[in-house]
Amino acid sequence: MTDSQENMNRRILVIDDNEAIHEDFCKVLGHDDGGDAGGLTAAMLGQDKTSNHVVTYEIDSAFQGQEGLEKVRAALVAGRPYAMAFVDMRMPPGWDGLETIKRIWDADPRIQIAICTAYSDYPWGDIVDQLGVTDSLLILKKPFDEAEACQMALAMTEKWNITNQRDIADDLLRHDTYHDKLTGLPNRTLLNEHIQRCIQRSLLHPEYAYSLLIVEMDDFKVVNDSLGHKTGDDLLIGIGKRLLDIVRTLNIAIRPIDGKIGRLGGDEFFILLDGLKKWEDAASIAQLVHDSLQKPFLLNEVERTVSVSIGITTNQVKYTLPDDMLRDADTALYQAKARGKSRHVAFNSQMHDRAVERLHMENDLRKALDRNELKIQYQPLVSLSTGRIDSFEALVRWNHPERGFTPPDKFIPLAESTGLIVPIGHWVLCEACRQVRKWQQEIPGYDDLSIGVNVSVKQLVKPGLDEEVQQVLRHIDLDPNNLHLEVTESAVMENTELATSMLEKLRAQGIGIHLDDFGTGYSSLSYLHTLPITAIKVDRSFISRLSTDNRHTATVQAIQTLAENRNMKLIAEGIETLEQLVQLQALNCDLGQGYYFAKPMDAQDATALISSDRNLVLLQ
Repeated sequence: MTDSQENMNRRILVIDDNEAIHEDFCKVLGHDDGGDAGGLTAAMLGQDKTSNHVVTYEIDSAFQGQEGLEKVRAALVAGRPYAMAFVDMRMPPGWDGLETIKRIWDADPRIQIAICTAYSDYPWGDIVDQLGVTDSLLILKKPFDEAEACQMALAMTEKWNITNQRDIADDLLRHDTYHDKLTGLPNRTLLNEHIQRCIQRSLLHPEYAYSLLIVEMDDFKVVNDSLGHKTGDDLLIGIGKRLLDIVRTLNIAIRPIDGKIGRLGGDEFFILLDGLKKWEDAASIAQLVHDSLQKPFLLNEVERTVSVSIGITTNQVKYTLPDDMLRDADTALYQAKARGKSRHVAFNSQMHDRAVERLHMENDLRKALDRNELKIQYQPLVSLSTGRIDSFEALVRWNHPERGFTPPDKFIPLAESTGLIVPIGHWVLCEACRQVRKWQQEIPGYDDLSIGVNVSVKQLVKPGLDEEVQQVLRHIDLDPNNLHLEVTESAVMENTELATSMLEKLRAQGIGIHLDDFGTGYSSLSYLHTLPITAIKVDRSFISRLSTDNRHTATVQAIQTLAENRNMKLIAEGIETLEQLVQLQALNCDLGQGYYFAKPMDAQDATALISSDRNLVLLQ
């Protein structure tokens, strides 16, 4: 017998009020020939036995219909259901066969039934009227033939196993369709169905309230990059369990009728709150999520806390499609991220308007390069000791054909979040290097003029950035010493290991590395020791308060001392007044940049400024 045959269910229940009948079934289904499928076939066809595949049955007995029903129920509870039952038609004083079968099928619709009936019992038409037309029912006429009984047992238990295996496969397929493979939680497909049911119910009952929360980890990429994807997966599984625990232990006063927890994909989870008592409950549950995740997770034997951002929407917006509700919750999530992460934000209609506007702007930005809408302006960096232009910073600008000038703080974050900063950054690098090389060649005395180009975190962690920059410099014939790349502390912090490695490769080529906006980010002085920094740009917020707050003066003095000891240049951003200039000169600051000297300008005006060779510290 094959392994598949050994694993098949051959449990049979005989329900008959005559004890002799039970003995006959045990004898027929239990002796050697009775369990021999090949022998039965041969006997039925009048042939010699050709095979010896022995089938072993497990036979139980019940003498009344009620007893049979109890045994069927007990077998289901034990996880060992019967594959078939032989049921006598007449079993006084209890239920007859038809009543017994109806009740058994109510308890276990999968069980196969053979009615044991004499010719004087119910006609077939009456049986069909009461039990219906089904392929789970056969008739065994009394007195029954042994071979017929054995073949019926074999065929019906075989059918049960085939049907049951198919049902199990269908259940597994259905589970895989509606559940996330990693966490086992419901997925987006099942969420859509749940939301659709909520929408339908709200149409029938206007007072019905439900809410969707989208929960996304903050900085999950850092976990994957630093601890590995396996640890990242373990963390996602842990967060899923933590969210389930939160809903299960909600205070009864704010517990939803039915909370559905699932994973949308990546590091995004959802909580569908069905049957809220009041709208504010959704925000209360969001706060519970924040509080619960403050408890550390043990990852690689190290405790690590995580934070999440949460977007919330409710059916105060009259939804008709699940996708609309998901869209709005995602829009609110984006706002939570933009406001500093580790918080929850509820959706409102203004967010939708901004999201639509953002979508239009993103589509336009994708076309801006091809349409020649992006321009570069140049702002000089001036030596505070000589007043001479030392270098320029290249600043990208967007002149939208309909909106006009679009501020950098509007489209640069959008370019970074969509990845468009990579092709835009490459274009700026090429154009800026080409322009400074042109100035070197055409304007006497400025053959060592340099150019600064901003680099985003997306560019910084992109494999091959060092080769890309090297290729641009070689093609334009610009000395690497005449290029410096400006990076922010926050960009380095997003992926310290990769960023540091790339900056070291770039510095090894001779390219300068300027730490931009120093003082606005993490302001960790350790970066000045670990990163290949050649210059520090002190943020304008310090410079603007030099004359009003002595603490800022002391801070700039401390940074200057550290920069001098590390052989770095100190650059002051945002110089706007003569007083600021004088103070910075007293602090021995190397270079200055700001409106005091010049606003950002196009290449033509910058060319004129360089050609004038004026002492810019004496402008006023």
